[in-house]
Amino acid sequence: MSENSRGFYLPLKIIIIGLLLIIVFIVLIIYSQGLNYNESNVNKSKVIEKPVLKNTEVNVDYEKLEFEYQEALSKILNNFMGNFEILRDQILDLKVTNNYQRFHLDLIIALDNIIYNQDRELAKEQLQSIIDKNEWIRGPLSNIISDWN
Repeated sequence: MSENSRGFYLPLKIIIIGLLLIIVFIVLIIYSQGLNYNESNVNKSKVIEKPVLKNTEVNVDYEKLEFEYQEALSKILNNFMGNFEILRDQILDLKVTNNYQRFHLDLIIALDNIIYNQDRELAKEQLQSIIDKNEWIRGPLSNIISDWN
């Protein structure tokens, strides 16, 4: 090959290498855009939608639950053996309906005044107030109050 023909191949090699670099550059751009698109879809799919529940209506017999609460509490109070801490724990274990939440809290507060504050007079007043507002508990609570005297 002559010197002149060598000079022709050099610019052709540079052009071919340049074109290959441009093609590689374009492929990298397209590939990176594809990754960004997939990442945004992955992030969107990570959002947890709230499930739509169908036919989940629950029929609760609140009267029955309240009756069961009254029965269980009466049984606990009637079986009281003199230990107010055990009594308090047993009462705290009961399931309480909305209608009895305040009543339940007042009862626990009265027991706390006996256990932690040693204030039997205040507790006696609180228990009497509970009895006055809730006739159904008169018997079991009256027995506990009368045992203090």
